[in-house]
Amino acid sequence: MADGVEVVLDQWSLKHGQDVNSFMEQMVLEPTITRVLVISDAKYAEKANTRKGGVGTESQIISEEIYKRVDQEKFIPVVRERDPDRNPCLPVFLKSRLYLDFSDAAVEAESYDGLLRNIFDRPSRPKPPLGKPPAHLFDDSAISIPAAQKAKRFQDIVVSGKGSLSAAFEDFTEEFLANFACLRLAYSHDQKEWCDTFLANIATGMQYRDICVNAIRAGIGHIPDQWFIDAVLAFLERLLAFRSRSAAGSYSEVSEDNYTFLIYELFLYVFASCVKSRRYADAAQLLEHRYVASVSFPTADYRSCSYGEFGGHVKTLDDICNSVRKLNRISVTADQIVERATRSDITVADIIQADVLCALASVKRRAYWYPRIIIYGSRVGKLELFARAVNERGLAALKTILAINDAAELFSIVNSKTIQRMYESRAFFHADVELDRLLNLREIAGAWGVKTDEGRD
Repeated sequence: MADGVEVVLDQWSLKHGQDVNSFMEQMVLEPTITRVLVISDAKYAEKANTRKGGVGTESQIISEEIYKRVDQEKFIPVVRERDPDRNPCLPVFLKSRLYLDFSDAAVEAESYDGLLRNIFDRPSRPKPPLGKPPAHLFDDSAISIPAAQKAKRFQDIVVSGKGSLSAAFEDFTEEFLANFACLRLAYSHDQKEWCDTFLANIATGMQYRDICVNAIRAGIGHIPDQWFIDAVLAFLERLLAFRSRSAAGSYSEVSEDNYTFLIYELFLYVFASCVKSRRYADAAQLLEHRYVASVSFPTADYRSCSYGEFGGHVKTLDDICNSVRKLNRISVTADQIVERATRSDITVADIIQADVLCALASVKRRAYWYPRIIIYGSRVGKLELFARAVNERGLAALKTILAINDAAELFSIVNSKTIQRMYESRAFFHADVELDRLLNLREIAGAWGVKTDEGRD
């Protein structure tokens, strides 16, 4: 009553001279009575089962209603006692019903809250609103990718902790690589046809990207062990092999451009995932690692390469499609990356930041990385890590990723010939990229007392 529930109880509602059985029937049949609490201990259960006394009459009335309406919600069993085997003391007609447990003081508060939520129809876990079914279910061009099930299995083990994480991730990567091979294209000398085929292929590749990103993000977010990032590095190495010459169909230097694009995009998402999860040391490992990959087909000619190998030029998009479709774009590759950035967990800003960090890191890491996506920098304002770099904790992330010692070294990278050549390129000029604003350079310089070249715009 104190919690706002109007209660009808025989101790104050049944008066002398009134019929007891009629009162019981009223509680069962009266439409204004929305809940009837059947409070049961061992003695009550015994009397109900043997139909003895008032309890027997009461249970006969209730059980008839329960058996007539299997889906009823009016009668709520409340267990006050358990038998020696820890089974709830309930009458037979209530044995299969979901009950509230008041047999243990340790759970009474939780059970009472559950009772109030039941009465007021305010569940602790409300049913979520109905969303839209995944688009690929109704897309006749969508394909079924077996690796999706392996990825889901790995994600389930990450969450539940039941099973071998390393074995599940290995199963996923093996299946994914086998499925990824299905995207091989046969080159067409008809440039319009090739462009159309290529764009359709990388559209299908989004499904592969998201399956892979879902699995790797689950691991990055929950597995701190070194074996996982080692497994990711080994997986990325094997992806590079898809850029080698294919045995299928006619061949051109652009035959594997679809893989060049998809692998480039996937590397950006994996790197952005590490940054997003604040696994900065893992992000640094992606940049420090020397990838040993096969670079020729059909012979296994291996060589060591930097992460820059993932940022290859996609000639089909930036030259062929740009020309055939008369797009006149600075970078069709960048356009595609941004257009395809439809995930809520990895945004366009996250991808731009990953692209910029890869470019800055290239100065000290013996790599070449041209930041294509930066041309969309005006859309996002200051990049997050650079906005945070005005204090020690914020700067620590950039120190780890870029292998620098202080803010002054950050400026030496930004002002290096490598970065300045990129910044002065035609692409940056036409995109009107404001590097100082994007990288929050003025605030960082002020916070750390770094003297900068005031003449640089």
